[in-house]
Amino acid sequence: NIEIRVSSDHSATLLEELAHRRLDVAFVRSEPTPDIEFKVVAQEPLVAVLPSDHKLAQRETFDPKKLVGETYIGISKVPRVLRAIIAGYLDRCGIEITPA
Repeated sequence: NIEIRVSSDHSATLLEELAHRRLDVAFVRSEPTPDIEFKVVAQEPLVAVLPSDHKLAQRETFDPKKLVGETYIGISKVPRVLRAIIAGYLDRCGIEITPA
């Protein structure tokens, strides 16, 4: 018999389940973890969510430096890896934006 179990949880919890062999496969963010093999199955772009009447909203892409001086609403503290990715991206762009 093959048991198939589907669950949803934080990546850290799923990685722990994998490490203890309570799961065989999990969809998680890629984070270096000993003895666990990662394969990228999808990538998603980072996007700016803007009001429809914002001057940058109608553009397909824009220079992130145009966000300087705009009100920035950050994301919650839970997805720490995503927060680090966004902070790293803004840093590489030479931008310092503080969430309002």
